[in-house]
Amino acid sequence: MSAEDQYIQEQFDKNFINGIPGNIVIYGTGLHTQEVLNNIPAERIVGLMDAAKTGETIYGKKVLSYEEVAAIPEVYIVIIARNSVINVIYRRIEEFVLSHGISVFDINGKRLCSDKINNMPKECFQVKETELLEKIERAEIVSFDIFDTLLCRCVMRPTDVFRLMDLSLNVKSYLFSEERIKAESQLPEKSNYSIYDIYKRFQENTGESDSETDRIMKLEIETEKKVLKRREAMCRIFDRAVAQGKRVYLVSDMYLDEKILSDILKQLHIEGYRKLYVSTDYKSSKQEDLFKIVGEQENPDGKRWLHVGDNFYSDICMPHKYGIDTFRVYSAIEMLEQSIYAQIVEKNHSLEENIVIAHFAATAFNSPFGNFSENGKLKISNIDFLAELLVAPLVMKYMAMLISYIDKQGDVQVLFPSRDGYILKQIYDGFAAKHPEMNMPESIYLYTSRRSALVAAAQNEENLDFIINLPDSCSISKRIHKRFDIEISQEYETGNIPESVKAQLMDICQKERDCYITYLKQIGFYNKKSVFVDFVAVGTVQDALQRMTGRKLYGYYFYRREPDNYYRENLICESMYPMEGDFKTDTNVYRYYYFLENVFSSYEPTFLRCEADGKKQFYEEMRSDKEIELVKQMHCAILKYCEEMLGIYIDVFQMTAGIELYDEILGFFNNDYTDIEPEVLNDFINYDELFGKKVTELNR
Repeated sequence: MSAEDQYIQEQFDKNFINGIPGNIVIYGTGLHTQEVLNNIPAERIVGLMDAAKTGETIYGKKVLSYEEVAAIPEVYIVIIARNSVINVIYRRIEEFVLSHGISVFDINGKRLCSDKINNMPKECFQVKETELLEKIERAEIVSFDIFDTLLCRCVMRPTDVFRLMDLSLNVKSYLFSEERIKAESQLPEKSNYSIYDIYKRFQENTGESDSETDRIMKLEIETEKKVLKRREAMCRIFDRAVAQGKRVYLVSDMYLDEKILSDILKQLHIEGYRKLYVSTDYKSSKQEDLFKIVGEQENPDGKRWLHVGDNFYSDICMPHKYGIDTFRVYSAIEMLEQSIYAQIVEKNHSLEENIVIAHFAATAFNSPFGNFSENGKLKISNIDFLAELLVAPLVMKYMAMLISYIDKQGDVQVLFPSRDGYILKQIYDGFAAKHPEMNMPESIYLYTSRRSALVAAAQNEENLDFIINLPDSCSISKRIHKRFDIEISQEYETGNIPESVKAQLMDICQKERDCYITYLKQIGFYNKKSVFVDFVAVGTVQDALQRMTGRKLYGYYFYRREPDNYYRENLICESMYPMEGDFKTDTNVYRYYYFLENVFSSYEPTFLRCEADGKKQFYEEMRSDKEIELVKQMHCAILKYCEEMLGIYIDVFQMTAGIELYDEILGFFNNDYTDIEPEVLNDFINYDELFGKKVTELNR
């Protein structure tokens, strides 16, 4: 029994078997629960709870439904989980237990309630870098844990690496992840087995050939590398300790041996340590004798030794047994689970969501000493961090759904319109280049705007009236001047525009239509069936292009607003979000779309028209060089995120999770969840030339 299991057993005996009477339901079906059930009177535990496994029988106990728990007399619930997720689990069952008067306890016998949860101490947000540096200064030997200390994974659990491998291993006779977990579980618990031991058992179970087994094992190592990220602040401290001449060692419980692990560390630029001690090489874990072995080999004369790690039992309790000073940092996942953003952990219903949540944690809490308040509320001081954390996940999800939509349309081309489509086209083209086997359709960057499309498509008085009557605070004559670029010497009212003026306007529309159709022919618009990409829109541009060219377009938007005329109602158009009216929708993508329009925009001004010689005209640029530079920074961050995430989750066609998680992450843009320094957003102003307005309110 590990030191952690022993502690849990002692607390359970003291607090519940010999303490609080009644019928016990354990919330949790992990290995710690199994250990408890193996060592206590079976009659006291009447069942288990686990939202994902209701109805199953695990460790000889049924996983009960809420109704079954409520029917048990004198029942209470004990949550067996680490402290960092207690609040997440309690929130999940809070309404149920309060309505039925059921008490809930943690393993230490503390009764949980709403006030207790809301005011739980957040030790993980009190860790100070200066304190660690001072301890390193005093030490002569410094050892570091690796996983969750110097590195973090973009998955919630290590076994999710195997689920990722299911996406690329096309095995029909078995599910790889199940066989991989099974093989490891069949090895002796105390053997500190290696990856070679695991795959030997895997081969025995599956009958795979030597070459195929070796290929799969190498794929696991490569997949492990893909999900790993440096914790930059911790790596800087590690480098500083090395530079100071400290005797630095790495100590890890891992089935990857020293050779494999050192290669991974080298690729992640973690070098300069004197030696790497891995449990599999010494057949002893940190909770057994690994620290003793390190001490005998590296510190026989008992010099001042500091160990830095994240696990309370392995990295803090065990070193203390050998007189080693310690410093605890918290993993990115633990910090997320205790933070103001912990609610998204409950959205973890699929591998896709799992990776997105883990990446959020690895970004938000990459530094254990980061810029956040006592509840983990982030203080954001740079625009690229904001983009990667809150905007990029939604963009990545849209791209995956767009690719799936395109795949169903047959032989098409994809139109990315200016300016919203600029960054989307870069992401699409980058993904297509990395996956030539998918033979993805050609993409075209289409210069267009609502003004240019509406004017070029206008062919009758009804079309003219629609353009003129689009809302604006200025007079009708000024609207005509702005939208058709002709001088009007006198004021007119709606419905009272002279025929001579209308004829002038129709002539302008015809000329612009001829020039624009020439441009469309030049870019190959007429060559294939076209998928038209858009952000938040009713369908104005898609409708105008169809009327102008007589060709149907197949739209795929982020969010389609409810249409307000016949043409738009009959567009062939789907969207990532369900279509709703402006007053009905409660989505964050609509709430913040003025801000997002700026994020997506290109580095050119809004397109105005095509000239007869093919030259493109644009509106005057209203943004400063600084504003454009901020957009470029955000684009770089979004591209980096999408490249990284679409590289991890390689099968976009299996990214079938809903959009709720992505919209909720975007919702953290709200002032209640993030403190964004004013200078970060001061220069984000939205200009709408067609409606003649400037939007500075970001709705935070």
